[in-house]
Amino acid sequence: MEKTRVELFDLVWLKPMTHLSREYGLSDQGLRKICIKYGIPLPSRGYWARLQHGKKDPRPELLFPNHNPLISLPDESDIATREQTKLLSRLAKQTAREVTPIVREPNELKDLRCIQTYQAILERIEKLERTSGEKYDPLGASGRSFPPRKVFDLAFFSSTEKQISICATIDNAIRAICIADVVIERLTELGIEVQLIPVRDSRICEMRAVKDGQYYEFRFWEPSTKSKRTKSFTDLEKLITGYEYGSDNVMIPRHILSIQFNGRYNQHIMQDKVMCKLEQQIDKIVERIQTKLADKFVEHQRHLEWERDYERKKAIRKHNELVTKDRARQLEVAFAESVALDKLIKLKRYLQMLRSAIEKLPEDQKSIGLSWMQMVKHERSSINPIATRLHAFKVLASPARNSSEEYWGLDYLDE
Repeated sequence: MEKTRVELFDLVWLKPMTHLSREYGLSDQGLRKICIKYGIPLPSRGYWARLQHGKKDPRPELLFPNHNPLISLPDESDIATREQTKLLSRLAKQTAREVTPIVREPNELKDLRCIQTYQAILERIEKLERTSGEKYDPLGASGRSFPPRKVFDLAFFSSTEKQISICATIDNAIRAICIADVVIERLTELGIEVQLIPVRDSRICEMRAVKDGQYYEFRFWEPSTKSKRTKSFTDLEKLITGYEYGSDNVMIPRHILSIQFNGRYNQHIMQDKVMCKLEQQIDKIVERIQTKLADKFVEHQRHLEWERDYERKKAIRKHNELVTKDRARQLEVAFAESVALDKLIKLKRYLQMLRSAIEKLPEDQKSIGLSWMQMVKHERSSINPIATRLHAFKVLASPARNSSEEYWGLDYLDE
């Protein structure tokens, strides 16, 4: 739908912005920005309320009325599409809220690594109870306070070697263990192995889903927010760590459990939502891991295919270069053999002339001269470029030939 600048000016002074924007499938702020962009004056605040009481503000003149371009506004199909998108989004959220959460209690854990991590959490709870004097109360209907007022509102559990990768408060760490146990079981059914890989120069492990030589990292993590340090925060922190830190800020947990995929860079996060906890998103977690591993396998196969094609083209280019170089070398060899043959012809003619001269010498000199000629002829017999070249052809034509260095007779290859 298109309106001219003058038509839009008349409309915004005819109806309130909220009503007009709804007709065109826009927000009132969106329509206001369009009017400001095209220099269209708008009614002041309270204009429509005063108009209802019979007080009408004067309408300003539109500056530069001859500047009257067409302004594109959403048509009915755009509005319908936008409404349909909003409806689908609402339905998706409602469907997510209706998913039954998969709950597994700690005493029902199956994976040994999850059991060991749960035992480490219990040890952490016992230590905090001893140092703080507070009794751990599992997360109830009241939830944890924010900002934290007790030790278990602030204390984190961080996993170490051979433990499920978790960094969260105690309550969320226990939730993470139960979720991880279900996820590992589901992935195992799909032929996906979950491995704990030690990180170099560190006590933590990376958790990886592995299949077909490809892996996808994920870990459980609770985000925190920075807050100004107070005396109560300092006292809680000292009870937890035994130290007083001098920083001006303290990191406060948000009591939201998240699962972080693909390491710390280029990451994707799934987390608790208002009406959809992470226990209700286990199917999506498993589906994402399965899909990403399949995508990485396809990408790896493409990369291997590219490498094979690259190596093939590289070998072809090397072959063609060797053919070119060897053909040039053969030309140089032919020139050298022709020069040698020319020398032999000249030598033969020279020996014939020399023999005629030797025949005229005295017997003692003649004998020496003939001996020298015999020696030269003997040495000359070992130099025969034509015979040498013919012998090379014979060797190349034989089945047992070794042509690893003979490329001149091969054809060029296309990439």
